[in-house]
Amino acid sequence: FGLFMIMLDNTIVNVALPSIQRDLNIGISELEWVVNGYALTFAVLMLTGGKLADLFGRRLLFIIGLAIFTGASLACGLAPDANVLIGARVVQGVGSAMMNPATLSIITATFAARQRGMAIGIWAGVSALALAIGPLVGGLITQHISWNWIFFINVPVGLLAIVVARLVIRESRDTSAEQRLDLPGLVTSAIGLFALTYALIEANKYGWTSARILGAFAIAIVMLVSFVLIERHGRAPMLDLSLFRNRTFAGANAAMALVGVAMFGVFFFNSIFIQSILGYSAIQTGATFLPMTVLIILVAPFAGRLSDRLGP
Repeated sequence: FGLFMIMLDNTIVNVALPSIQRDLNIGISELEWVVNGYALTFAVLMLTGGKLADLFGRRLLFIIGLAIFTGASLACGLAPDANVLIGARVVQGVGSAMMNPATLSIITATFAARQRGMAIGIWAGVSALALAIGPLVGGLITQHISWNWIFFINVPVGLLAIVVARLVIRESRDTSAEQRLDLPGLVTSAIGLFALTYALIEANKYGWTSARILGAFAIAIVMLVSFVLIERHGRAPMLDLSLFRNRTFAGANAAMALVGVAMFGVFFFNSIFIQSILGYSAIQTGATFLPMTVLIILVAPFAGRLSDRLGP
């Protein structure tokens, strides 16, 4: 339930962007914030969400994240203007960041080693399925009901998920080592990533060489360098940078970063271009993404078997 909603909201919104733009009378930069406001808080707070789950309990953090996400979804659907919608999307990202790490750690704590691979495979399959159907579901809802319902649909699912989580998930936490929050790491990474995102989104509006944009880039550099230094020398870092000395780990993360940049860039741009310039309907636009997203579902298990046989 939780992972499906998180991943669905990564793609379902994109097809509705032209409708949101028309109804709320907003520009491209505000549309980018509707997408990036969610992604930014999701990215910045995910490590913290994992730490909090280890510290206070995975089921507890998962349920709190579900409640925040569900409430924010309702606020998104009721949003009367761009500012309220962007703010609610930011809060949605907070809920996602609390849920997402807990989903995988709950699986690890619940299943024995012999079942864990299958359980994580189902976890990945649910993620891929949500990404795949997101554009099509978004098109159907936007065209036949209203864009507001792409958010309202999360409310009953979220409430049901909270009840199920209370009934079936055992509480667990990490007692193997000292657990403490890395507040300096959280603050520097949050400010650095926000400043970088702000500069990239608003540069066309204010000019790439304007004082505002150059200042934002400067803040981003200072904060992200500070983050790296804090994580290298902190006693309980939020991100263990020594992991990147492992070439396999570093290479896999670099590949996933490139996949994310390419995929979500295509989703955002094509959703607007196909509807606003080519004149496709919302449903037709959602269908144009199916060849890419369905192939992810079909190829991923085959690629997994190949990697077992040939090496990752």
